[in-house]
Amino acid sequence: MYAKKLIRSLTKWPSVFHFCSDIRRKLSKVGFEEYKENEIPQFAKSGFVIRHNRSVIAWKYNGHESFVASCSHCDYPHLKISGKPEAFGKNNLTINLVKYGGITYNTWVDRNLKMVGRILVLDENGEPKSILYDSVVTFGVIPSNSAMNSLTGTLNSPVDIKPIPMKVIINIKETPTFADYIAQQIHVKKENILSWNLQMVNFQPPSVFSGMIHAQGLDNLENTFTSLEAFLQSSPEIGSTIIFAAFDSEEISSSTSVGAKSDFFESTLQSLLGEELQKIRLKSLILSVDSGHGAHPLYPDSIDSNTKVNLGKGLIIERENGGTTSSTPLTEIIPRLAAQRINENIQGASEKNTKSSGSTIGPILEKLIGVPTVDAGICLLSMHSIRELGSIKDVDCSIKILVEIMSHYRELCALIN
Repeated sequence: MYAKKLIRSLTKWPSVFHFCSDIRRKLSKVGFEEYKENEIPQFAKSGFVIRHNRSVIAWKYNGHESFVASCSHCDYPHLKISGKPEAFGKNNLTINLVKYGGITYNTWVDRNLKMVGRILVLDENGEPKSILYDSVVTFGVIPSNSAMNSLTGTLNSPVDIKPIPMKVIINIKETPTFADYIAQQIHVKKENILSWNLQMVNFQPPSVFSGMIHAQGLDNLENTFTSLEAFLQSSPEIGSTIIFAAFDSEEISSSTSVGAKSDFFESTLQSLLGEELQKIRLKSLILSVDSGHGAHPLYPDSIDSNTKVNLGKGLIIERENGGTTSSTPLTEIIPRLAAQRINENIQGASEKNTKSSGSTIGPILEKLIGVPTVDAGICLLSMHSIRELGSIKDVDCSIKILVEIMSHYRELCALIN
C-alpha cells in the first residue's frame, strides 16, 4: 500500500536539509502553522517547529491530560565532504571525505555517487542564504583495487575512501577547486560561497522487488516515514496531544543542538503544555521508532536464536538489558495491546549477550523528559550498508499500530487499569 509513497519520500530526503524542507511543505499544505521556538502559543491546536533546518517537532493538541510522542531520527550513515576537500594527485583530483556514523566501507566502492546537502552563500544584497543542493547526476566514484577485491582486503577510511569526480570542471583558468565546481553548479561567484554541508550518497534510487524495499538510509528514514504517516492519519482523543519528532545527529551520539540530547524536545513541550507537562509525564508515552537487526538467512548466529525477528513478520519491540534501549515489560503493554486489537503482529528483539547493541534515542528522551518510553521499529538486513533491505509489509504494519496507539492511547490505558 505504501511502497510508492515510501520510495517518493526516500528520494526526496537524501539529506536532513531536504527532509526538513519537504516536511515544512507537507505540514503547511495540510494546515499546520509553523512557529519560531520562542513564539509557540500555549495549547496551540496544531503546529510545528524546525530547528536549524535539521530537526522537526509537530503536534496535534486536543487536551493536556496525556500525550503520545512518536520520535525518530532523520539522519543516516554517510560520507561527508570535508572542510578542505581537494586532494590533488599526479593525474587527477580526488575529494577528501569524512565518515558520519558507522558505515560499511566496502559497500561504497564501484558505485555511482551523487552529492547532496546545503550550501550557504551571500545573496545579491550581501545577506546569508541557504541553498538546497542535489547534483542529480553522478558526481564521483570510489574505484576498487586488487586489495579490496580479495577476501582479506580492507578499507582504511581516509586513505581509500576518496571519490574521483566524474564531472569535468570547465571554463576555469586557474587550478580547479571544489569551490569552483560548486560555484558553477549553483551559479554564484566563488567568493560568495560561505560554507557547505555536503555529503556523498548513492546515485541509484530506491527499488522494490518481491515485497522488499532496497535503498540507502532505511535506518532510519523508513521509520521516520511510518512515524510521520501515522501522525498525519491520527486524531488525538479528547484530553490528549499527539506529537511527531525527528532529530538529526542520532548516528553520532545525538550530542548536538539538533540531537535528542539537546533542549529542543523538552523546551517545545514546555512551551506547548506549560505547567501541565509536569503533571502528565507519567501518564504519557514516548515511542522511540528506530530500526533493528533482522535474522540474516546467511548468518543465523548473528542474533539471539531465542528472539529472532524476521523481515515481513511485523513491528519489533527492542529490549536490550545493557540500557541502550528503553523498553520494559511495562512500557511494552501499550503497543502489544494496540497490535492485538487490530490483528497485527509484534516481534520481540534482543541482542546476544556476546555482542553489544547500538543505542537509540529512547533512553535519552526518557531520561530528559521523564516519560515512560518504548523502543519499537522495523527490522532490516544490511544495516549501515550503502543499500539496506527491508519489508514493505512491515511498513504497513508499523503505520497501523502507531495510528492505533496515537488515536486510542487513553482507551488503551483504560484497558490496562
